[in-house]
Amino acid sequence: SITTSTSIGISVFHDFDITMEELVKSADLAMYVAKAEGRDRYQFYEPQMQENAERRNRAQLTLQNAINNEELSIYYQPKISIEENRVVGFEALLRWKTGEGEEISADFMIPMAEESGQIHELGVWVFREVCQQVKKWTELSQFTNLIVSINVSANQLKLGNLNQIVKSILDEYDINPAFLELEFTETAIMSDPEMAQKELDAIHQLGLKISVDDFGTGLSSLNCLTRFPIQTLKIDSSFISNIGTDSHDETIIRIIVAIAKTWGISVIAEGVETDRQLAFLSSIGCDLMQGHIFSKPVEASEATKNIIDTHQYYESCFARFQTFLKSNFRPATGKRMH
Repeated sequence: SITTSTSIGISVFHDFDITMEELVKSADLAMYVAKAEGRDRYQFYEPQMQENAERRNRAQLTLQNAINNEELSIYYQPKISIEENRVVGFEALLRWKTGEGEEISADFMIPMAEESGQIHELGVWVFREVCQQVKKWTELSQFTNLIVSINVSANQLKLGNLNQIVKSILDEYDINPAFLELEFTETAIMSDPEMAQKELDAIHQLGLKISVDDFGTGLSSLNCLTRFPIQTLKIDSSFISNIGTDSHDETIIRIIVAIAKTWGISVIAEGVETDRQLAFLSSIGCDLMQGHIFSKPVEASEATKNIIDTHQYYESCFARFQTFLKSNFRPATGKRMH
């Protein structure tokens, strides 16, 4: 017994300005739109479809040229432990600087890669580049217990063979998986929980850590924690930016930190930019932080200096923070603040 579904593209012959070849081509394009929107449906051709297809083709060519011309690079933003006053890891962030010197934002680049279907190739390139860099860093005596995290898009996860790709590259560069962490958004994981569980379990078995990015912005946060092998939660920067101005967001942050501690999960706040944000997060037990108050994303060479002499980089920041903390925050009785 075989069950099939049908995706149909329809183009309508309006006048004699269109050739038979163009008519069939339009129907073919409409059929692919029907497939992209869920399959088992029909779709009439619209002129906008051709414009979208041409835009995707241009994006694909532009991004491919960027890869071939080595316009892409990886920057690293430090993750800081307030309690230990040291760097505990980095987040690897993709950057695109054109030959003319124009910087293309990731907010534009990633959706473009997803639309053109190049996100898988791009994801493999990023993972391989990070592994090459981690391999170099392992030669430093100061590179101890540091973890580099890599963002994974929903489309990469949906492919269903991410764990195989990861294992292949780890074997290629002979990397200890304990140095790496994959970051998935909560939305990406919960869009297909069954498939995500298989992938995340397989990745976890390889020895990599798993982090949930933008935690608290989705609708299934608790389900996400109980179901998947997660070691780290990242509090979304939209909550962090409202510290000191929105008590509701501060309450959400407190709850996330409390939940993480209950589950024995590390929690990191991203987008920390002010002393007040830093002091508040420290006062509620959020030890790991990331943001411009410490460092913007930097090139690998600068990150290497950061690893070698963390104290030199953050001495003034830590000193200023301690002064601000003593002046503005008072710990509750019986509790200490870092």
